[in-house]
Amino acid sequence: MTTRVALGGAAAARRHRAAVLALLAADPHDAWGSERPAIYDRHCARAGFLFASAIRDGELVGFCYGYRLTEEDWWRNQLLWQLSPADQPVVAAGAFSVVELHVAEAARRRGLGRRLLRRVVAAAGAGPLTLTVRSDNAPAIALYRSEGWRTTEPEGITFAGSAIAYDLMALD
Repeated sequence: MTTRVALGGAAAARRHRAAVLALLAADPHDAWGSERPAIYDRHCARAGFLFASAIRDGELVGFCYGYRLTEEDWWRNQLLWQLSPADQPVVAAGAFSVVELHVAEAARRRGLGRRLLRRVVAAAGAGPLTLTVRSDNAPAIALYRSEGWRTTEPEGITFAGSAIAYDLMALD
């Protein structure tokens, strides 16, 4: 079976909305639950939104998306005060954030996540580029490190209302 990876923008993301939300709903680590559809719609509406899809036999089996940060970003502002001064530039307005990378369980361990990540990163262009990953997600962290991403200081960042620890990673 061949899996096709394609890059698009908001229109492609909206076309795949139901499949994206289904993949996320199946993920026991998705922290957004019932808020996820509204969050996804807001993300798709962002200027500079990039979306890579992986299609096998007509079915979405993976996706990656991101956008450029602004001064008003909730996520950016949650991180800014927790970072060391040396790492604060990675979440500066204008930095590109890889917001989601997800591959269906049955399609994992075949390099698909890497292909999706590379497609979005290449399209994003000049950095800085940033992402957060659950601190306990060793396979994802290994993937990002193998692609040249580094973990910022401190590790184990948390967001308001959540005890889940995340690592912020940057590609300079």
